[in-house]
Amino acid sequence: MLPGILPLAPTFAVIALLAVGSKGSMPGFREACLAGVKTIPAYLAFLGACWLFNERLDYRLAVLGGIAVWLVAALAIFLAPRYL
Repeated sequence: MLPGILPLAPTFAVIALLAVGSKGSMPGFREACLAGVKTIPAYLAFLGACWLFNERLDYRLAVLGGIAVWLVAALAIFLAPRYL
């Protein structure tokens, strides 16, 4: 149960927000928050892909497949606004 809870700790988000907040830019801080929110669907896609691939593949390949799905989802989230 614990390994599933550990990724919920927002370690990198806290570091990023502290770095942006220390510069005193409120719009930058809000933009960093929004960027963090945009990563949630990609993370869910990663976990879903790992769960699906695990039934058919070795767990290491399932994680690699999940990373590939995460990369596609993250690129789609961040690049889609440029093309819309």
